[in-house]
Amino acid sequence: RFIVKELSRLEKQSFLESGPTFLRYWGTAQATGTSTSLAKILGVYQATIGKSETIDFLIMENIFYGCDIHRIYDLKGSERDRYVAQGASTRGTVLLDQNLKEISLNNPLSITPASFEHLKGVLQEDTEFLANQDVMDYSLLIGVDKNRRQLVIGVIDFIRQFTLDKALEMYVKKSGLLGGGGKEPTIISPKQYANRFRLAMAKWLVSVP
Repeated sequence: RFIVKELSRLEKQSFLESGPTFLRYWGTAQATGTSTSLAKILGVYQATIGKSETIDFLIMENIFYGCDIHRIYDLKGSERDRYVAQGASTRGTVLLDQNLKEISLNNPLSITPASFEHLKGVLQEDTEFLANQDVMDYSLLIGVDKNRRQLVIGVIDFIRQFTLDKALEMYVKKSGLLGGGGKEPTIISPKQYANRFRLAMAKWLVSVP
């Protein structure tokens, strides 16, 4: 029903600063009946082990709860280092952007035009909100439920803000010192990330009557 994820010191600090804004965003969506793709965070906690060791973690909803998921994609809109080797079965393996591009040649993720337009509108609102909070490096998590013929979708990993360490990572990766095959780095500024993310999701998903 829930996902527990450990937080780094920087992630914890980012959420302490931006958490109230996220709670207002979710609250407004609930009150107005509008849709949001942001997976809901239920709380941030600290556990003490022994006399001195502490662990910070968050609890969030499991968007796949109650579903029979046969395939999972974690998509960031980047093709740089976004591929995992697949075995005989992909069930249980979290696939990435380049995997989806490869699989889509024969088996695209197709949705109805109405669902496609609704999703684009929701992602537009959500990614603009995240960019305004200086958040980047989030993912669109997609689960394929073949029995229900549904795609279960949610945005996750939107804790980290574009802090100095992320800016340095972006510049190093852009320089090509760490390889990357000339592809744009995963880490870019929040507004650039939001634009690339929306364009990629509109490309990865196929609208079919």
